[in-house]
Amino acid sequence: MADLRGAAQLVEHLAPLLFHARTTSVVVGGAVLGAPVADDIKVLAEDPALTAEIVASDTDVFWVDRSLSDVDSIVAVPVAGGGATTFYACPGDGVSTISSMALDSGYLYWVESLDPGRNETSYVKRMRVTGGAVEPVLVRRGRIKRIVVRSPLLYSVDESSARATSLSDGTEITLGPVLDSSQGPAIGADSRAIYWLGASRFTQTIMMAPTTSSPAVALSIRESAVTAMGVGGPSLYWVEYGGPNRESSVFAMDRRGGKPSRVFESILLVASASYGDALIAADDDGAFWMVEGSGPFNDGVIYHGARSTPPEVVVSGIGGPGGLALAGDWLVFTDMAQGLVVRVPR
Repeated sequence: MADLRGAAQLVEHLAPLLFHARTTSVVVGGAVLGAPVADDIKVLAEDPALTAEIVASDTDVFWVDRSLSDVDSIVAVPVAGGGATTFYACPGDGVSTISSMALDSGYLYWVESLDPGRNETSYVKRMRVTGGAVEPVLVRRGRIKRIVVRSPLLYSVDESSARATSLSDGTEITLGPVLDSSQGPAIGADSRAIYWLGASRFTQTIMMAPTTSSPAVALSIRESAVTAMGVGGPSLYWVEYGGPNRESSVFAMDRRGGKPSRVFESILLVASASYGDALIAADDDGAFWMVEGSGPFNDGVIYHGARSTPPEVVVSGIGGPGGLALAGDWLVFTDMAQGLVVRVPR
């Protein structure tokens, strides 16, 4: 890990460019966006091998470091700032990758895949956020693509189905089939329901189930790949990937169903599942997403938008795509081009 003192010096130059107040406005290209101000932005860490995989609690931020050794590790830093430390490192007995992470009040969970390919095996493990011993949660042949934890259950999607696993006794319930795709499928949950992109022979449909014993409800048929979901307040948000040469979109819908609204659309929207499952972060007011820069300068931006309000820029000057997470009063993101973990006010 790089010296954090260097990151502190770097932020002095980035702060006037990066943070935009959500309470002021400026017109850019006909759209009303946030006006730039220097505010409480902080570079938490520099890591040239970081990925878009990031999760955060009110006190700590965790991200995946993907070095050239084919062995991933998880790095942690306090939200308030301080030294970054290696929280966990894969054993190194093969090509080990961490494809998804999740948090509950006491544990960090992650999916660790060994020898990706035909003989791939996925392991879900956990460790207390304060450190300690690694605890096994489940083992599955094939690839587990996404996990979400809402105790007492861990939800997952693999190459064929969405499932719920009891954290107390390991009992597993299949929620429904999914489409095996390099672009998803996505899964999301909060304390009231679980959402996932289900599949039948001819269609893909966003599904919802209040509990594992409740019948799943079809909310919206989708034609494009849904690569990320976020649940915030009364709304469900998701990212649809249009492809490498087509526009991708952010949609919002009442969490109980209804007609989806296209909140944002751009060919530069960071929407590919190859960046991980932290493409969108939702709160009670709306959702955050990232747009890549289109020129030689660091001009990527982060937007915030909702069903009833137009999108506004909250961060600009980002060097490259990354992941997003909410940490109490903060939005935290990774900038993969510049190798930065950055905190800004929500």
